Amino acid sequence: MPGGRLSPPSTSAEVLLMIEEGRLTGDEAITAHPGERWQKVAEIPEFYQKIVNELEGPKPSTKPRPASKKEKTKLTKRSKKKSTGEPEENTGITEIIEPPSLRVDQLKQPKQKHKNLDYYAKATPAKSSVVINVQNTEEIEKEAVIKKVLPFAIFFIIGALLLWNLMDNSVDTSTQDRIHLARPKGKSGSPDAEDVQKKKTALALGNIEKDTFKNWLEAQTILTSLIESNPQNLSYRGLLCYVYIELWEYSYKDSEDIKTVELLAQGTRSLNVTSPEGFYCEAARLYLGGRNAEAKVTLESLLNSTNQFSILPIVYYLRGLLLVSESDYLQGKAFLEKAQEIWPRWTRPSVILGKVHTYKKELNEAASTYQKILEKNKGHYEAILSLGILQYRDFKQLTAGQNLIQAALKMSNRAPRALTAEAYGIMAEMHSEKGDISQAKSFAEKALQLNPSSKELKQLVLRLGGSDKVSSQLNQNEDLIIRADQYARSGDCLSAQAEYKAAFEANPKFGTAAMKAAQCLWQLYQSYEAIEWLKKATKAEPKLVQAYVIQADYLSQRFDFTGANQILNNASKIAPNSHEVMRGYAQVELRKNNFQGATNFGLRAMKAFDADPDTYVILSKAYRNQALTMVPVTKSDMQKKEQFLRDSLRYATKAVELDSTNTEAQINYGQTMASGSGIDVGISYFKDLIGKYPVTTAYRLALADLYSSEDRFSQAKELYEQITIADPKNKRAFLGLGTSLKALGFNDQALKAFLSAAVIDPTDAEATYQAAQIYFETARPTEALNNFLRVRRVNPMYPRSNLAIAKAYAELQNWDQALVAAQEEKKLNPRVAETYITIAEIYSARKQYQDCSAEYANALKIRSQDATIYVKASVCYRMSGSLDVAQDMLDLARSLESGYPDIYKEQGALFKIRGDGAAAVKSYRMYLELSPNSNDRRSVEDMIRQLGG
Repeated sequence: MPGGRLSPPSTSAEVLLMIEEGRLTGDEAITAHPGERWQKVAEIPEFYQKIVNELEGPKPSTKPRPASKKEKTKLTKRSKKKSTGEPEENTGITEIIEPPSLRVDQLKQPKQKHKNLDYYAKATPAKSSVVINVQNTEEIEKEAVIKKVLPFAIFFIIGALLLWNLMDNSVDTSTQDRIHLARPKGKSGSPDAEDVQKKKTALALGNIEKDTFKNWLEAQTILTSLIESNPQNLSYRGLLCYVYIELWEYSYKDSEDIKTVELLAQGTRSLNVTSPEGFYCEAARLYLGGRNAEAKVTLESLLNSTNQFSILPIVYYLRGLLLVSESDYLQGKAFLEKAQEIWPRWTRPSVILGKVHTYKKELNEAASTYQKILEKNKGHYEAILSLGILQYRDFKQLTAGQNLIQAALKMSNRAPRALTAEAYGIMAEMHSEKGDISQAKSFAEKALQLNPSSKELKQLVLRLGGSDKVSSQLNQNEDLIIRADQYARSGDCLSAQAEYKAAFEANPKFGTAAMKAAQCLWQLYQSYEAIEWLKKATKAEPKLVQAYVIQADYLSQRFDFTGANQILNNASKIAPNSHEVMRGYAQVELRKNNFQGATNFGLRAMKAFDADPDTYVILSKAYRNQALTMVPVTKSDMQKKEQFLRDSLRYATKAVELDSTNTEAQINYGQTMASGSGIDVGISYFKDLIGKYPVTTAYRLALADLYSSEDRFSQAKELYEQITIADPKNKRAFLGLGTSLKALGFNDQALKAFLSAAVIDPTDAEATYQAAQIYFETARPTEALNNFLRVRRVNPMYPRSNLAIAKAYAELQNWDQALVAAQEEKKLNPRVAETYITIAEIYSARKQYQDCSAEYANALKIRSQDATIYVKASVCYRMSGSLDVAQDMLDLARSLESGYPDIYKEQGALFKIRGDGAAAVKSYRMYLELSPNSNDRRSVEDMIRQLGG
């Protein structure tokens, strides 16, 4: 039952008067006769309509209506009877239990600094006259000696709970089905009047303060309504993001719930990208998605600002919750206490503090914390259960603990499943000790149903003669997901993916579990399996757009661009206007080096949702790459290149403004600065980031990559080595180290670095390909061939792997296999000129000169400005007897690059075959003049002598 004071009997008219005067809000419990079922005031039809009228319409007068003569007479009679001890007549409504006050007062003015957890805050929501603030209106109660006071407090609470037990006929709802989070719809009607907003806000805050499942549901309903009628109010949105955090335990956690959280976070950021509410909602989204590290950075950025805002208590709370989840109880406790200090009437921080005390075996402190919660709200279900379990398990006050638990389990509310399961387990033990095995088994099976992974509960059920087969797959799945999320948040992806898989196998319609398993598998470098699990996710939940986008991302990273586009095509049919899908297309085009295509899709994604930093990062990269790949010839070209760089910087800046904690956005901004303002500017920017975030490896890696891109390989090598020592599993660092070592001429060390990267991620072909290249370039064709073949087995889509195999076979003079591999490459990548050149060289080695000429002609269709191809084509035409065409090839080569030595060597051969010895000698001498250190100098000099030169 709700907490508060017990009021004397009242008539219906008096109740209506109290509603009108604002003394009753509808949340109070009421009964017509002693001992009958209690109902909320708002559940009685005649009172409900009065409450609605008071909320929806302003009162003509703010003064209370004076009582009628008849009402005054009744009140006077009751007062006299009460003072003389006479029994009162039954007036139709005998008792009212009022809840704690829902007053909403101003916060104290905050002090200036956030870092020492020593300030308060208040703010006015954007575009709204309603201010959501909380303040301690009562002095914090003095601490008492726990060991002396606790037993008396416990007996008082037990007495109250036993009274509720007699009055409450409700059923246990702790094992009800999951819920879906409520999603605010579009704006509905005109905004609420200011006084209506204030009343609704008070109701929402009051429910949040009471802190039970039923209260969160009511707060969600009220806040959803407020957002629908006041969509610009950021404070309502921030509070709803908090309520989602508390309701997540009880939700389905499927694609619908994920989408609900994402939409609220996106919508809040769209209204004001720099608002505290936007940052908080983003942190909530990250936290509920298991991305604790990113959520933590987002909250730190918010807490380090000097702005004042009304949702500060819930920011401190979430930061403390994250620390507690990492077992950092000392710091977590400080943040939770600060949240409690700013908003003393709010219960939730105290609940988590009670858990912290329990984790740390500070049992007296834990019991005292729960006792204080119950003094505020005697109906706090979770506190009653927690205190009862403490009494039973730790203080060995068996009767007191049992009474608390038994009374709580008969209340109509819900608590976290693990806590409720422990309570049922105690009830099972209690009945077992009494010899009531049947009842004990029933409670034990309920406990196991709620916590099916508990070995202790399984043993208890079996000991009582029950079955350890859990009947509810829903609860079993929930248990698996909760544990999987905990593993994922702590960075243990190996354990997390196993739990996610188990949850999906238990419920094959739960696509979200399969998607999360895939994400963990990808982090574990198990890319094949990750993609397979994403297929399962989309099959199980066809509307899970996020799974399609992730799958396309993974496929494009493996160079399967066709497959990635097909997946996104499927997603666009489901969500045609999704900015995530458009952004996915842009990412694929960027990886294909189709920078214009990436720009087009990126702009479409931005139009659909203009507060997504990832979209702006892609746009910035696309414009920057367009600038870097341009070779300006005219003034117009130069202006276009400069505009591309300006656009790249503009979008890079926008991404950082939207989310300064986004690592990818910060790295892209540094790279863009380096491209537009010079490498030293970029280096300085990355060094500043490393100073701010010394434990973030990504910024050191970005600086090393920047050094490498500018051929500063010694500096790059030093940084890469530091990263590999600090993080031996960093594949990218080993790849960068190998590249730097190779450029510096340390081939053996480079090979070792590449092979180390290949061991870290056997499913990524890049490291193996780079190792094979070293073998090939150091004249070890057999080792090169074996590694190139391994590349193709690991990823048949890896660019030019077949071409590399063809060259390795050619080096071993295995022309048949070389031709097969080269033809396969031509099928996969028909627009690569080098493939046709390689095939032509193979035909030349096999003395198939006409085929050789045809392949060079194909290469020239792709690369028409390359003088070397014309010269090589001329050789094949000459050898096939087409001397005129051979001469045409040389003339074209000379027009492109007259100083290319091989032109004159081939020209000498043509003159010789035509019988013009003098012209041949002249051409050969020009060749030696242009290439004095050529390897074939002696053979050319012999040719000149033979021709009489």
